[in-house]
Amino acid sequence: LAQLETFLTSSGYTIGTVQTQLAIDSGSDEFERRVWRKMLAPPGTVVHRYDPPTDREGWLNLRHDLAVLTSVVYQTEGGTATTLTRDTDYKLEPQQAALAVEPVTGPFLGILFSPGYRWTEPLAMADRGAIRVTARWGFGTTIPDDAFWAMIQLAAISCISQLQVKLAGGLIRTESAGASTLY
Repeated sequence: LAQLETFLTSSGYTIGTVQTQLAIDSGSDEFERRVWRKMLAPPGTVVHRYDPPTDREGWLNLRHDLAVLTSVVYQTEGGTATTLTRDTDYKLEPQQAALAVEPVTGPFLGILFSPGYRWTEPLAMADRGAIRVTARWGFGTTIPDDAFWAMIQLAAISCISQLQVKLAGGLIRTESAGASTLY
């Protein structure tokens, strides 16, 4: 952020303005669109509901990056909730994500249920959405340096046309022989 603020200040932007915040937001949004993932997990937890997996391995694709897990609960419609125990009832996948200190290898992408938890097709209606995963969803709780630098560059790029006008002294219109030119 400091690098972006320095760049924008030297280009005539006032730090703390709505315009600066829009540039910063634009850079991070554009980066996340390009990599197809939410990079920074928001501070609060969110519950996602899933149908139990019906494959032989018992692997559930989370379809979202999971940064920090709070709980996994199994509850059929009208049934009693059972909070599952990590490393006993399930494992988070990939395993190396839990072991990483630096560099970050990435978020968790799935849940592998122990053999005691298997569901078959066709899935009973009461089992639809019976897996509830409460977590902070995103790539991580911090943004990797290379991704952060890319966000700064994209934020700066989003300002280029406005910066060109500021650095050139504004728009100029000239008229000659009935023709008007704006540059």
